[in-house]
Amino acid sequence: MYLSNTAAAAAVVQSPCKKLWRNSAGLLGLAWALSALSSSAYAGCEYIVSNQWNTGFTGTVRITNTGTSAINGWNISWQYAGGDRVTSSWNATLTGSNPYSATGLSWNSSIQPGQSAEFGIQGTKGGATAEIPVISGAACAGSTTSSSAPSTSSSSVATSSSSSKVSSSVASTSSSSSSKSSVASSSVPSTSSSSVASSVSSTSGQQCNWYGTLYPLCTTTASGWGYENNKSCIASSTCAAQPAPYGIVGAASSVTTSSSSSKSSVASSSVVATSSSSSSVKSSSSSSVSSSSSSTPIVGLVYKGVSLAGAEFGTAYPGIYEKDYIYPNQTEVDYFKGKSMNTLRVPFSWERLQPTLGAAFDATEFGRLDAFVTGATAKGVNIVIDPHNYARWNGSVIGAGVSNAQFADLWTRLATRYKSNSKVIFAIMNEPNSMPTEQWLSGANAAIAAIRAAGASNLVLVPGNAWTGASTWNANWYGTANAVAMLNVVDSGNNYAYEVHQYLDSDSSGTSPTCVSTSIGVERLTAFTAWLNTNGKRAFLGEFAGADNATCKAAVTNMLQYMQTNNNVWIGWTWWAAGPWWDEYMYTLEPKAGADRPQMSWLAPFLF
Repeated sequence: MYLSNTAAAAAVVQSPCKKLWRNSAGLLGLAWALSALSSSAYAGCEYIVSNQWNTGFTGTVRITNTGTSAINGWNISWQYAGGDRVTSSWNATLTGSNPYSATGLSWNSSIQPGQSAEFGIQGTKGGATAEIPVISGAACAGSTTSSSAPSTSSSSVATSSSSSKVSSSVASTSSSSSSKSSVASSSVPSTSSSSVASSVSSTSGQQCNWYGTLYPLCTTTASGWGYENNKSCIASSTCAAQPAPYGIVGAASSVTTSSSSSKSSVASSSVVATSSSSSSVKSSSSSSVSSSSSSTPIVGLVYKGVSLAGAEFGTAYPGIYEKDYIYPNQTEVDYFKGKSMNTLRVPFSWERLQPTLGAAFDATEFGRLDAFVTGATAKGVNIVIDPHNYARWNGSVIGAGVSNAQFADLWTRLATRYKSNSKVIFAIMNEPNSMPTEQWLSGANAAIAAIRAAGASNLVLVPGNAWTGASTWNANWYGTANAVAMLNVVDSGNNYAYEVHQYLDSDSSGTSPTCVSTSIGVERLTAFTAWLNTNGKRAFLGEFAGADNATCKAAVTNMLQYMQTNNNVWIGWTWWAAGPWWDEYMYTLEPKAGADRPQMSWLAPFLF
């Protein structure tokens, strides 16, 4: 987000000008039509079309063990009668070219009774509507039933099963004012009358219970998150650092969710937000816990928060502090932490921090940044430090007027200071644009190498070219697509995620209060999410927002729910924006006279 102002007064009244994601072909204005979700169930197997647009679709195939003994290895098949074809898949080994066969991977090939495994597909359509083929295989024996529902209700995916059939009713999620929650602290056992308990158990050694979701433990990654054996994993040291009752669980341990027809009590060390109606809570190990309770916990991401903007304001360098620009304060930290936000993104100006390339930081300016970072992280809040410079320093582009070595020097100094603080996340640059993608990639790799050479194992957020838009990740109007070039990111620490931004107005610029539709957020994330799954990558949504109206509220809610459903690849998000100078900016979360902004209530169900 770029805000040009030369004085505090101007900063108060001026709307921020997001970069314009426009091109002559109008590709950035394209909005894929999210169809009514549909599914077909064949006893223990479901084929679900989760999204489709004019030429393609994405879907999920779910295998549910409806028997009384474990399935140790599964193989299923299907064939399209029309012209639909699969172009990519994830979380399974796929062979054939219509008919297709799929087998499980090492971590999801065994399915306990009452549990499920699932994998994803993306393909091209041969007609106006994506086809629903019959799934065959030993795991799919039994009678059949199918149904579909338009995306109009506030319920999420609900799946019930028996020994004879599986029925599925699917609808997209939206915010629910009637949601209820019943919360127990980690020291109080979860209780519920007439409860139905469902457990997800480890069958092959220890796993990580990451705030209620099971992930594999990494075998080679020393800290943070990794990707091994075609699956996201968590290092033992990172998993063990969680508060009770979370952490490493043994082969005989399990995570249990209990619910009843009247209420749901959830044991947790933090507030648990809930949504009404039926839902299916998925673990990243592809097991699912289904509940028909009216109060079912929403599975959360790791990082949730907001950008506290102000230190990057203005174009005068160095400018006058508290006139041209401002840093956030600890009162804001306390407010957003009190709302259960655990991550704050702090944009700042590279030119002010380092007035001479390759030289020491300005002591006064770095003192302001450092005081905020150390104060906030001491309170347990994650801080994303963000040079908000669009891959430029004083107008010169990294890799052109500014060398990769000079960019690396910036990160050597920052990494050296914060390598001992695991609460600090390194967002290496905000929204690179207007350069060859290969040029940006070389600069990004230089920065990452400098961070690791400094001895820092912190999480690194790596943006793409062209303002790092999620909806344009596969586009090539700006040169080589991010989907191609950014696969060549090199991180010796294997602890990085791609940072993307996504706004919901017609040109994805974040300059209009009008959101295209209630489904536009999901539509603009779908192809990128498929890319993450296909390539075993992780992502962080660094900027998104919506103005205070019903369409934007539903669009934001649906997008966040979609990310949570895909929490095997999405690790978190930060809203744009808050900060002391935003006044009546249409997206601000900065409280007014102690009162919450309307959009805070949209985010509340996802903050726990």
